[in-house]
Amino acid sequence: MYEGTHSQLRSELDKMNKEMASVQECYLEVCREKDSLEAALRKTFEKEQQAREKKMKEELLQQLEKEWQSKLDQTIKAMKKKTSESYSQTDQVTTVEVISQKEMAIMIKEQKQKIQQDLEQEKEIAIKGALKKLEVELELKYCENIAKQVETAVQNARRRWLEELPELSEYKAHVRAEQRRWEEQQETSVAKRILFAVSEAKEKWKSELENMKKTVMPGKELEEKIHSLQRELELKDQEVPVAVRAELAKARSEWNKEKQEEIHRIQEQNEEDYRQFLDDHRNKINEVLAAAKEDFLKQKMELLLQKETELQACLDQSRREWTMQEARRIQLELCQYEEDILTVLELLLKDTQKEHVSGSEDKRLADLVSTCSSKWVSVRYFEKLKACVQKAFQDILSLLTENANPQWEKRNTAKVSKDPATGVTGRGDPGALVALPAPTSEHHAQVLASQAEAEADKRKIPEIEDSCCGRGFQELEKAKQECQDLKRKLETCCRNLQHLERKHKAVVEKIGGQI
Repeated sequence: MYEGTHSQLRSELDKMNKEMASVQECYLEVCREKDSLEAALRKTFEKEQQAREKKMKEELLQQLEKEWQSKLDQTIKAMKKKTSESYSQTDQVTTVEVISQKEMAIMIKEQKQKIQQDLEQEKEIAIKGALKKLEVELELKYCENIAKQVETAVQNARRRWLEELPELSEYKAHVRAEQRRWEEQQETSVAKRILFAVSEAKEKWKSELENMKKTVMPGKELEEKIHSLQRELELKDQEVPVAVRAELAKARSEWNKEKQEEIHRIQEQNEEDYRQFLDDHRNKINEVLAAAKEDFLKQKMELLLQKETELQACLDQSRREWTMQEARRIQLELCQYEEDILTVLELLLKDTQKEHVSGSEDKRLADLVSTCSSKWVSVRYFEKLKACVQKAFQDILSLLTENANPQWEKRNTAKVSKDPATGVTGRGDPGALVALPAPTSEHHAQVLASQAEAEADKRKIPEIEDSCCGRGFQELEKAKQECQDLKRKLETCCRNLQHLERKHKAVVEKIGGQI
């Protein structure tokens, strides 16, 4: 009988375990829904965080671009100002105080290198500081938020599990129903046992009574026997419930003990499953964090490369514009230089012709200076150029006079030999020629010399102009050579700038790789 009740209790306990498993599955389903909600919240938080990071990066890069553009404009303005000041100073100060072109190029190159190094250092420091600060802040915020969410979720789930497990209405109702059923079964079994004992006692009493009737015992003994049997029956009636109750209490304690052990085992299993779930959840969170960090680093590198290309394009555009402006300005200065040289040569040639032909006085040099628009034209330059032109005229006139004297002598001798002269003889000398009067021959020679000199001057005027223009063109070629030197220096500066940009790009890539 006890084994039957034990098997029945075991079957009921299995049913209860199945129901607990279903409850546990429901709880796991609730936990999975909670995880899905947490994942959705995490995704929304990550999207918001990425949008915030993108916005902060754009603002930071815009600020850096503005600062670099302003610094670049300031350096370009300063370089232009220094170059203009150096050009103006070359015309105003003396040759002793003027800095040579090589020194000026070295100074410009050093200044550019210094400015470029300062810009690179500031750019690197700004990029490093901003990126490091932004990365640290974002990582700290993200880790704090994830840690807070995980900790709160774990605490809430554990507290809810500990609170809800013993207080589930289904669990309590099932336990109460099982307890009532077990008590009813025990009461029915006790009642059956009592009835069985009573029936056995009655049958025994009946059998003894029949035996007594057979033996015909005396009435007193029979009454005593009846009384003893009745007392024995009453004692049994009193002892049987006590034994049944004791057995029932023992069975109940065993059942409670088994239930407690089963509940403890289920709790341990649930705690182990919960720890496993937490470990899996923690591993998933770590994987998600690692993937998010890799994505963040990838996006950061792509954004750095994009901004680097944009900055490189801006720098190339500004450098092209600056070179075009400088080339245009140099071309304009060359054209003005050529026009001024031609104007000066024309005015000096006219002035020199007037002085040579008519013997008029020198024009004022201030009038010539006012006619020219270039900065390099000065009174001293006019004086030098005028002295060169006058010297060239004097050299040419001296050469013309030297070449014209033998020709005129030849012409005069040929003309004298052809003139009809009567020979005057003295005392019978008919062959002796009488010489021409001296004043007449001298006057004629002077007239012929003046005419030949005028014709030679007319023929030599283009040669004089060619020689003067040759000097002017020499000056022009010299200026062009200086412009070519300046262009070469500018090209070297551009190459240096490109080299520095490549170096800066390599440094930025190295910094990005280290970050």
